[in-house]
Amino acid sequence: MIDMTLVNNTYHEDFRQFFDATESFFNNLDEHHQELTSLLTQKFQIIHAE
Repeated sequence: MIDMTLVNNTYHEDFRQFFDATESFFNNLDEHHQELTSLLTQKFQIIHAE
């Protein structure tokens, strides 16, 4: 989702522009709720590395 929305064919002149775009994405997650919901499952598991 992040890749499709934030990075997909977008050139950021410098790190600050990339950072601002990333921050904007996370600050507006509610706008992407439906797309994010379709990517998450009820069987999500956290795997701890040892």
